[in-house]
Amino acid sequence: MPSSMSVTDGISVVIPMLDEQDNVAPLLDELHSTMNEHFEKYELIIVDDGSSDSTYAQLQSSQDSLPDLPLRVLRHRDSFGQTAALATGLSVVQGHVVVTLDGDLQNDPADIPALVERLVESADVVCGWRRHRQEGPIRSIPSRLAAWVIGRLTGLDIHDVGCTLRAYRREIVADLDLWGEMHRFIPALCLAVGARVAEMEVRHRPRTQGATKYGRTGLRRLFRVIPDLVTLSVVSRYRGRPIRVYGWWGVGALVAAVLTAATAGFAGAETGIAVGLCLCLLYAGVVLIGIGAGAELSARAYAAATGARPGYVREEYRSAAWSRLWEPQLGEQTGRAGGTAGPEAS
Repeated sequence: MPSSMSVTDGISVVIPMLDEQDNVAPLLDELHSTMNEHFEKYELIIVDDGSSDSTYAQLQSSQDSLPDLPLRVLRHRDSFGQTAALATGLSVVQGHVVVTLDGDLQNDPADIPALVERLVESADVVCGWRRHRQEGPIRSIPSRLAAWVIGRLTGLDIHDVGCTLRAYRREIVADLDLWGEMHRFIPALCLAVGARVAEMEVRHRPRTQGATKYGRTGLRRLFRVIPDLVTLSVVSRYRGRPIRVYGWWGVGALVAAVLTAATAGFAGAETGIAVGLCLCLLYAGVVLIGIGAGAELSARAYAAATGARPGYVREEYRSAAWSRLWEPQLGEQTGRAGGTAGPEAS
């Protein structure tokens, strides 16, 4: 296997972190070893999602022990969630291939080369499948249920929708608009724009330090995900033409109003009740069609907009190795997701 993996434009590894001070050093050591062994050009983009411990300080000081590590750190003003952290990282990637993984050491960086190889060979997205999860049924069963539901709604045929360890072609994820808890549904969003989605088994290790910050268990997590799942179902089918979903419901309400009036007339139903029901259905139909038309205009306006993101980032750190490797490619662009860039390491 060639060290460059046939990827000449580099690999970007995006990692969201929240209060993971105990995992910073071992994670960077593992990534440094794996990436240097298999890839000629890469960058690590870590988004500190408003940690209250020393995560950011330890990331900054990593240059002392790993001076050749091409590390870029973006620090959020507050904890905005895993989806926002991934969106921040994805918005600044420079490599042609993008890999995402968690910062808690449960994902094994040694799986990255195989994911990238599969991506280069035959896919646009490769999802990790934690077949042997190191967690109890209170987390694994809802995950399997979510995979089944998402598959039925979107046609996405994978076993594990909750695994952050994934590889993407940059052009597939560059323009994704992520919100809420949508990081779980990134493969489904990619599938909706025609991406080839594959899956492969990856290792899953028990958490040895710290506690889960993003993961919620049981019904609480399910109820937080359901609204985004409904949105995903609509977006994946009608993202370009929202008038179709609202319009059909509106037309259905108008037809129901006509049928109600006709049925009431033939059956001799009480006039007041029939008229009231017809008026309600007519009103609902007009409102739904109006909402659909407004959503259609909004969707088209959004498609023509610049796509600027909220200013989540408070400060930024770039290691000297990252600056030498990637700043010439940036040219005059700052590459910031928002906020003010911090001083560059020297």
